Amino acid sequence: MFEFDQLADRRTDHSRKWDRKFVEAIYGPLPEDYISMWIADLDFQVAPVIQDCLQEIVAKKTLGYVYTYDEFYQAIQYWQKDKLGLDIDREHILLDYSVAISLYHAVRAFCQADDCIMIQNPVYNPFRMAAQENDIRAIEVDLLLDQDGRYQMDFATIEAQMIQHQPKLFILCSPHNPGGRIWSKEEITRLAQLCLDHGVILVADEVHSDHIYQGEFFSTLALDEAYRQNLVWFNSANKGFNFAGLKTSYAIIPNDQLRAQYQKLM
Repeated sequence: MFEFDQLADRRTDHSRKWDRKFVEAIYGPLPEDYISMWIADLDFQVAPVIQDCLQEIVAKKTLGYVYTYDEFYQAIQYWQKDKLGLDIDREHILLDYSVAISLYHAVRAFCQADDCIMIQNPVYNPFRMAAQENDIRAIEVDLLLDQDGRYQMDFATIEAQMIQHQPKLFILCSPHNPGGRIWSKEEITRLAQLCLDHGVILVADEVHSDHIYQGEFFSTLALDEAYRQNLVWFNSANKGFNFAGLKTSYAIIPNDQLRAQYQKLM
C-alpha cells in the first residue's frame, strides 16, 4: 500500500466485500450504512508500481499461458530474505491458485477416506471447508481465552486429540484469523514437536504475516530443520499488496517427498 488517506470506491467493481446483493445473499438484509468486515480485502488503491506492471502486461495484448519464470522465484526468495532473513531454496517453491485453494490441495494430497485433519476453533472457515468438501473429518480444538482476552493454544487437548484421532494434518493459521494472535516461537515450536511426535504434517497458512503492527512474528519456516521437513507452508502477496482478485499464491515445502506428493494435485 502507498496511500492510506484515500479510499477506493469498491461499490462499482463487483466487489464480493461491498456488493449489496452478493453480501445479502450470504447474510440477509443489511442496513443502509452497513460496514462490510466479513472478508479480508483492503479498500485502498493498489500501489502505482503494481499498476504499472499490470499495464505493461496488458499493453502486450496477449494474456495466454506462461510458465513459472525466474522472476517469480526470485521475488519470493528476496521477500523472505528481506522480511525474515530466510534463505529459501528455489526447488522448494510451488506456484498455486490461492491460499484457500492450497488448503484443499493439501487435504486431497495427504488424506484418504476415513482420515481426518485438526484445526483450531474459531478459524477462517475454508480451513473447515477444505476438509468437509473432500469428505474428510475436521477435528476442532477450541482456542482458550486467557484473562487478558488473548487466544492461547490448548496443547493438552491438542495432544490428547492427536493420540485419539491420529489426524493426517494440523492446519495452523499464523497470525491467527480471526483475532490477529501472533504465535510466539515457543508456541510454534511446541506445536511442531507435537506434530512430529504423533506423525501429523504441520500445514501453515501465513498469508496475514505481512500485516504485523505490534509484536514479533515468528515464521514456521524459521523452525529447526527437523520440523521444516514436516512442514507444508502457504502464503501469497495478495493480502500484503492488495490484489487478491488476481488469485495467486505459493507453497514452500522443504521435504522432497511431501513436495512431490503435493505436486501431483497441481
